[in-house]
Amino acid sequence: MMPPFRTVAPTPRRRSRNRPLAPEPLETRTLLATISGRTFEDLDGDGVVDPGEAGFAGRSVFIDLDRDGLRGEGDLTAVTDSSGNFRFDGLAPGGYLVRQVPDPGFLFTNPSTGTRGVLLTSPSSVASNQNFGSRLDTRGTGRVTGMLYEDLNENGFREAGEPGLAGLTVFADLNGDSHLDGNEPSTVSDSSGQYSLILPVGSLYQIREDVPSGWALSQPTETFYFAPIFSETTVPGRDFGNIRGGGGGDPGPGATTINGVVFEDLNGNGVRDGVSEPGLAGRTVFIDTDDDGLLDAGEVSTQTAADGSYTLGVDPGTSTVAIVVTPGFEPTSPTSVEVTVGPMQNILGVNFGLRAITGLTISGTVFRDLANFGSRDPDEPGLADFRVYLDINHNQAFDAGEPSVLSQADGGYTLVVTVDPGLYLLRQEPRSGYRLTTPPAGFYLLNLQDGMPVTGQDFGNLRLASSSGSLAALVPPDAEPDALPDATQPLRATDPADEPVPIDPGAGRAAVVPVSSTSLPDADRVDALLGDAPGASVPVWEGGRLRSPIDWDDLLG
Repeated sequence: MMPPFRTVAPTPRRRSRNRPLAPEPLETRTLLATISGRTFEDLDGDGVVDPGEAGFAGRSVFIDLDRDGLRGEGDLTAVTDSSGNFRFDGLAPGGYLVRQVPDPGFLFTNPSTGTRGVLLTSPSSVASNQNFGSRLDTRGTGRVTGMLYEDLNENGFREAGEPGLAGLTVFADLNGDSHLDGNEPSTVSDSSGQYSLILPVGSLYQIREDVPSGWALSQPTETFYFAPIFSETTVPGRDFGNIRGGGGGDPGPGATTINGVVFEDLNGNGVRDGVSEPGLAGRTVFIDTDDDGLLDAGEVSTQTAADGSYTLGVDPGTSTVAIVVTPGFEPTSPTSVEVTVGPMQNILGVNFGLRAITGLTISGTVFRDLANFGSRDPDEPGLADFRVYLDINHNQAFDAGEPSVLSQADGGYTLVVTVDPGLYLLRQEPRSGYRLTTPPAGFYLLNLQDGMPVTGQDFGNLRLASSSGSLAALVPPDAEPDALPDATQPLRATDPADEPVPIDPGAGRAAVVPVSSTSLPDADRVDALLGDAPGASVPVWEGGRLRSPIDWDDLLG
């Protein structure tokens, strides 16, 4: 019988004592010593990096290995990054001289020599914060400081919440031509909108902003500041307010402009309440040369930009700026403004507010009824600033709280009301020197229903004569003093005493009755100059002004 199977572990072999050991590899060590720091503009000259003191990009810092004070080919050099930082790596232990290459126009503040001695005691030494501060060499110079900001509410001074504008240029206008020339001192605002302009001592300077395209100045009103620099001093507070959508750019020598914004006046208060009330594009603004409130051929005009802004170039002097009110909107501020502009001046903030019409609308025209016929003829002009209102309490007078609107320059009006459906009286407020000719009853009775606009509600007004001369009155025969002429009541000539004026056909001329301003006929009479024979077309006058030629036979029946 076979014995049971066993596994026997092998006996380990012993190493000979006389056999040499294999050599271990040498440890590789990397030199980790570093020197790092920052070059910065030491605005206050205290040698410490303070908040707001930016680093200098692109400055050269070197390790002066041969200690000759100059940067040579064998020296180690680093160029600062966008934040002004530099770093030297892989340095062996030892002492080093680290220097910054001087920049023309600057003085070292810390270290004042522009050189730092650094000792690295081991391969792992880290020498950080080896900073170099420098500031402008202001010896023999003064400084002008201020802020460039966005004037959100366009009121001409900075308020809380209005941000600074970075990257804008301020310059000293040495030749007074209003634009930046190559030899003129300038500076650029920092990230917070602040600027500091260094100028040689010994002069009174004009300080201006080089206004970028799409912007205009709201501060200062004269577009520049005077800054007296007669010693090594600082002139502070020369701030520049900027609004979006102005003329922008360089207007050129002698240019004058009027700038503003047409905006949607959401709350109807007539004032733009910051950017929450958006600008309206494509609105027409014009110079109303004849002050008639209408855009006529030859009058300078422009269209508002996408943000509602506009710029009008004008000659120095006084101009009337007006807006064309577009359908569906009503004005919340005056539709024309008189503006005086000096040479090389840019006037800002001539704004126009419009509000979208909502609710039920009533529209028509207030016109001057020259012919006193109760309906508007083509040559009869509109009347501006006449009040049309709903007489809610039926007292025949306009009361506070009753819906009303003023007629525009062409006499047109649109009254927006939010009332319950029903019957309402629409009236025109009386105007001194005029008498209402239409509607005959003195009001319209309207049946107002939701969503149904009412149009054609015209109001005619006869201007009462106030001049004197050889005049006679034409009235309906046998009519009441307030009656109106119509086709069934032919007119006849009368004197102020309501007596017929004799007509002598053989003489070829109608009689003429002297009339003074104190003895004029009643308001419903039409003043006519009797000068031509019957059958001729004679001029008819009202209040001393030529009205229109009419047929004398038609008037006399």
